[in-house]
Amino acid sequence: MSRSADPSIPAKRTLVWDTSPLLHAARAERLDVLGDIVAPLAWDHVVPDFVMREVTGQLDVWCPDGDGREVEDPEGEPRRRAHVERQQWFHEHSPELQAFQRWRDVIGKGPRNQGECAVFAVAEAGGWTVISDDRQAARVARKKGLDVHGSLWLLGQAVGVKPSLAGSASSLVDRMIEQSARYPFGKGGFLPWLRDHPLSD
Repeated sequence: MSRSADPSIPAKRTLVWDTSPLLHAARAERLDVLGDIVAPLAWDHVVPDFVMREVTGQLDVWCPDGDGREVEDPEGEPRRRAHVERQQWFHEHSPELQAFQRWRDVIGKGPRNQGECAVFAVAEAGGWTVISDDRQAARVARKKGLDVHGSLWLLGQAVGVKPSLAGSASSLVDRMIEQSARYPFGKGGFLPWLRDHPLSD
């Protein structure tokens, strides 16, 4: 598969991850695969502490499934936590308290918004890029001047840099869909979607 990465993207970028893409990859026990796919970009990856606690099950987290219903993930937490803790391609980062509180005023003070608030606070402080599949929160963050992209954009960038990763990326997306990730296509749809869409949200 031939596809060029966006030439406007800087050679070095730091990404701040929201919960959803990491959680779905972790539930599929494919975080290592995700790390291998994005590795050719040579970008840094940051996970706020609130997000890490959600992904490892230390904080309650609900993610919408493909039918729009909200589902819990009460099982498999010890195995998922061990899988997350083995990863070395990202590192934790704590948000500055005042920035975190400011984003809570923007996004909402509910417990389900803690991850997004931490992500946006960390990204704003560092001038970094957010990776989030929460479209509503992403729209708000963009209006506040943050650079926000979805996980499909990131996988597309990786495939653009190294086309031989296309099959691995497609298989990963399928596994994430099985774990209730919400994408604009079903299983097997990533590569056709990538061919038909520019590398942007």
